[in-house]
This record gives sequence, C-alpha cells and structure tokens, in this order.
Amino acid sequence: MAIVLCLACGYAAEPLPGTANEAAGRPEEERRLWRFALERLAAGDGPRAVTEAMRLRSYYPDSPLADDARLLEGTAYARARRYDQAIEAYRTLARETPESPLAPHARYQEALALYDSRRYEEASDALARVGAPWENESAYLGVLSRLHERRWDEAADKMEAQTRNPVRPAQAPSPAEIRAGTDLGRKSPRLAGTMSAILPGTGQMYAGRTSDGFHALFWNGLFAAATIESLDEDLDAPAVLFGGLFVAFYVSNIRNAAIAAHWANDSAGADYASVLADRALPERAVWDAEPDPANLSITLRWRY
Repeated sequence: MAIVLCLACGYAAEPLPGTANEAAGRPEEERRLWRFALERLAAGDGPRAVTEAMRLRSYYPDSPLADDARLLEGTAYARARRYDQAIEAYRTLARETPESPLAPHARYQEALALYDSRRYEEASDALARVGAPWENESAYLGVLSRLHERRWDEAADKMEAQTRNPVRPAQAPSPAEIRAGTDLGRKSPRLAGTMSAILPGTGQMYAGRTSDGFHALFWNGLFAAATIESLDEDLDAPAVLFGGLFVAFYVSNIRNAAIAAHWANDSAGADYASVLADRALPERAVWDAEPDPANLSITLRWRY
C-alpha cells in the first residue's frame, strides 16, 4: 500500500516568497481576486479557487501574483487528487518562469504529486531535479520512491547514503532490511505450470490460491471423466465436445498456475515494500501549500 500523506494542522512555515508583499502593492481589483481565490481554497472550494486564480492570470498576465495563482491552482488540484492537472500546473510554472522564486517550490510540489499518485518512477526522476531548498526532503523521498518500485538494491544504497539526512527518521529500515526484499520466498512460475500440467490445480495451490486449485482440479477431472465415458460408449459427438473442453481447461489451468505464481511474487514484494515504507515515513517529510487569506499569502505546512 502506498504511503498516504495528509495535511497536518499544527505547524506552518513562513509565507512563500513573493506573495504577501506583492499583493499589498497591487491594484484593488487584483488584490480582491487574489484574496477571493485564497478564501475559496481555504474553504475547500477548489473549483472556484481555480476559477478565480485563472481569472487573475487572464486579467493580469504580467502580475507578479500570476505565479502564485498558478501555484494555487496546482494546490487545489492536488487536494482534489486531480494529480494530472496539478502536475501540469506546477510544471507550467517551473517551465515558463524558471527565474521565479516559486519555481523550486513548484518543482517540489510536482514531485510530491507524482509520488502521491503512485507514479514512483516519474517521482524519482522529478525528485532528483528539485534541488535547493528541498534537497534533503527530495533525496529522502527519492529513496521511498525506489522502495515502492521494489528496486531493492538501489533503494538500499540510497538509504545508506541518507544516514545524516535530518529528514530520515530513527525508525527507518536499514539497508540490510531493504536488501532482504530480493530474497523474499519467490514462487517459480515454471514450477507452478509444470505441477498443474502433471496434476491440474496443484500449481495454483503451490502459488497460494487453494480455491482456484480445487476448481481447476474439479473441472479438469469432470471433463476428462466425461470424455472417457463418452469414448467407452462410442458416443463420438459428446466425446469430441467434452474432449475439446478438457483440452481448453487443461491448457488454461497451466497458464493460470504460472500467472498465480507471478501474482504471488508481486503481492509479497508489494506487501514487504509497504511495511518498510510505513516505517520509513518521516515525521515531517514534505511541505504542502496552504492559503493564508488574512495575509494575502500562501504558507507551507508540514504534512504527515
């Protein structure tokens, strides 16, 4: 199970650069739109917050608040778990205004959205590109992304390099524990298929799918018996029908046994990665943008 990160309520950082001071000196209509967008996001009305942020960018495209509005859009989408739209908003901000003081935060938020949407391979790449001021958080979350991908050796090497990272919690799994993922009791798809070829259903049982194994054994046995009985009684048409069904079920049974072994391996790896990732979750892992209508700014809060 992927790590689910949710908002914490007790700690807020300084406002992101550029928002409060810039807002204070803007024309009244511009400030009104920005304040209303912040208020809508604070009230949980993400769609209206996005609408007002887009209106601000449309009416005042050269405004210094345009970047903040784009960041607000990404935040609203991320909260609604509309990760594709959130990622696009953050990428656009970082790509179109790379010199903006908000660009590093946008890159980091993009990586978090990829991580939250379980696109771990893309998250690993995005986290590697974040840099200051999020290098510690990004480096550590990059380890967790590789852990979810079950790239055991790579994740272990990366975890070993995070010993002095202040983000790394004391209960984080050791590199040896992570490497143990490569030695999980694996089921052999070839052996499972061979077992079911010899006796239908035994491969599924070997892979841990006992109920499927009994079903395979029953149906293959039933059609085999019906075929033999039809041949003994010289019933050609039923013999062909039941024989065809037996062959189809027999071949399917072998294939399903191999697939069951693959599933067993995948499930074991995912469960083990989830257990390690739960232990590895930092107490203060990442930051999340929060609206601050009173100060006409966006602040950052720890989320767990």
